[in-house]
Amino acid sequence: MTYSDAPEPLNKTIKGAWWTISLLVLLLIMSILDRVIIALIRQPLGDAFGISDLQFGLLFGTAFAVFYATLGLPVARLADKWNRKYLILTGTFLWGLCTLKSGFATSFEELLILRVGLAVGEVALFPAAHSLVADLFSERKRVRAASILAATPFLGGALTFLGGGYLVSAITSYVAQGGGWGLQDWQIVFLMAGAPTIILGVIFGITVSEPARRSQPHLPKRTGSSSAHISRPRFFIPLMVGAEFPCWLPMPIVPGPLICS
Repeated sequence: MTYSDAPEPLNKTIKGAWWTISLLVLLLIMSILDRVIIALIRQPLGDAFGISDLQFGLLFGTAFAVFYATLGLPVARLADKWNRKYLILTGTFLWGLCTLKSGFATSFEELLILRVGLAVGEVALFPAAHSLVADLFSERKRVRAASILAATPFLGGALTFLGGGYLVSAITSYVAQGGGWGLQDWQIVFLMAGAPTIILGVIFGITVSEPARRSQPHLPKRTGSSSAHISRPRFFIPLMVGAEFPCWLPMPIVPGPLICS
């Protein structure tokens, strides 16, 4: 792990940093798409596997949210110590392959396992992305980049339900007219959702380099301030449970994965 006290980056470095942010934004949008696209194919999945409302709630909310929330802190800790680029690549290929494999699932149980794999893969992206921001930008430019990443999940949710709805409608119409190469509409949706993720992962791996970690100035301990308590489990546990509880409910009417973004 390399640390650097490098001054303000040069223009070339800044362009590379914004290229990295652009790819991270696209990956974040694809992560939202891959996790919530299942909500748009509720009916064909139900017809294919005989999935009940309870089972669909487990697929859409609980199976994803429990693992996403539970692994969040350990993976964020890993992002502090390990190569962020490789961490993002590993997670991207895992969730992309789980999305692709969902198009060939043969049972509800297999879909459930793949949704867990989706959560395990996606949980690496957000903490590693913010860690990269801290090292790619100077303190003066860091806030803008971090704000863009923070706003992306909401943009991704809107694009998924608008663009995804149009995509599902077009695919359903195409399959009804005899197209689809022998695949059902829900299978094509999963394949078309997972393929761009893999492609973006390849581009990210080829064009992005792991930056040196900037050394951080020592911050004096301030008794009684919020910083004195932020590392204590009792600060995080109620926050995590409160934020994630709606996502754990096995009900399809609760857009858990979107809330947990």
